[in-house]
Formats: sequence, structure tokens, C-alpha cells
Amino acid sequence: MVPIEIASRAIKERNPHVIISCVESWWTLVGQIDKGLFDVCGGMGHGSEGETSVMLAVRPDLVDMTLAPQEVVPKLPDNIKIYWKFNELTTTAATGAPRKATAKKGQKIMQILENVLLGFITDMDKNQWKYGNARV
Repeated sequence: MVPIEIASRAIKERNPHVIISCVESWWTLVGQIDKGLFDVCGGMGHGSEGETSVMLAVRPDLVDMTLAPQEVVPKLPDNIKIYWKFNELTTTAATGAPRKATAKKGQKIMQILENVLLGFITDMDKNQWKYGNARV
């Protein structure tokens, strides 16, 4: 997310009329919209319940659930960010709960994201793609 932020700010500085938008962390957004969707950690993590569910819905041929690691929930502080390397959190390259993933959850995730994105585009279009103070 940091490289996207840096690149977006640089582009915006050079092209102030360009509108740059993104869903930075879809897994967090989906968990906030449907609080009951995920079983562990709001679905968050690398190769987690959320990401694995989407892959089960979109490309199940690329997922071998027999290789999904046990639940790995790293203990990190709530209010202070620690800049970590992945091998400090897990030995499997996955965090969260990939074994809780299902294709049904993946379909639900994609539907939520579709609704969010279409709602955003519709709202922006209604306002001639103006936002903030430009809406006035």
C-alpha cells in the first residue's frame, strides 16, 4: 500500500486535476461491512481466510487446501505499528486462518466489493467526479 500511496501523491502533485482512487485494503473494508463474514482476525492476513476464499471462488484450481497452514495470528500491538519482516510473523508465508476459507465467502467478498465500487462510481458520476471542496 505504501508504494501506491507514494506513486499516487507524486502523480497528483504533477497532475492536480487527475482523480486517483483505490481500495487500499479490501479485506479490511469487507470485514467492516459484513462483520460476521470472517471467523478469525476479520479475515485479514496474507494468504488468509479472505484472500483464500476469493481464490476458491475465482480460481479453485490454484488452491490446494491440504497445504493451508494452521491458524497463524501474529501478536502485534493495537496502537503502535511495528515494521516487520514476514519471517518474524510466520514460517508458512501465510497469516490469519486460511483453513476457514470457503468459495461461498469468496463470492460474498466479491459481491461486497462490486457493490462498493459501483456505488463509488455512481456517486462520483452524479457529482461530475468532483469531491471535497470541489463539490460546492
